[in-house]
Amino acid sequence: MLWTLPQGLIEKLFSRHVTQFHPKRSVIFGQGSPADVLYWIKKGAVELYRGGAHGKYFLARLVGPTEIIGFAEIDEGGEASEIFEARARLNCEVVMITREHAFRVLQSLDSKALTGLITLLNRSWSEQALYWANFVLMDCRERLSCVLIDLARRFGTHDRRGTLIVLDLTHQDLAAMVGFSRALTSRIVGELLNEGSLIFAQWHFLLPHRSELAAAARLAS
Repeated sequence: MLWTLPQGLIEKLFSRHVTQFHPKRSVIFGQGSPADVLYWIKKGAVELYRGGAHGKYFLARLVGPTEIIGFAEIDEGGEASEIFEARARLNCEVVMITREHAFRVLQSLDSKALTGLITLLNRSWSEQALYWANFVLMDCRERLSCVLIDLARRFGTHDRRGTLIVLDLTHQDLAAMVGFSRALTSRIVGELLNEGSLIFAQWHFLLPHRSELAAAARLAS
């Protein structure tokens, strides 16, 4: 979404920033920590977890280069806190921009530019809301297909066989993303592999050219 903003606005946002390295498996920020910074992923991949009851964590999303993280929950006193915990899945370079600086940049916009930005944000929020609204109504197979399609779109590379998801994903990772047990998720993965809708080779999942998953991933890109 960032690169769909006007170039002048991007330059103003990045006029004051800090780039930080986060090693693999390190915590970038915790759930409930002060949300006073926006994070732009320059390199690597980041896991966003949401903690729930009984200490259980749900892997809400994997984010990669050019994506922004740092989603705030505002309490009645106006204090902002992070709604996710962010962990570096790979070695990451993260660009940090303070919310204070972002607010000052937004205050400098004229009405036309501000209207365009609000329209862009509304479209992005609407797409995310629709994604999750549909997601909660899906069974395990539908959720798994949806997750694989999304990962292929954002982390996929194309080769002669199809679309290769360039992340090392375990069945436990997929189970955490679909919200079902590992046993059920593994069974559905096995079904997709047996059907030829999915290939697993050298620790990576691949969506073959002629599979329905690959076709859906192309349509979503």
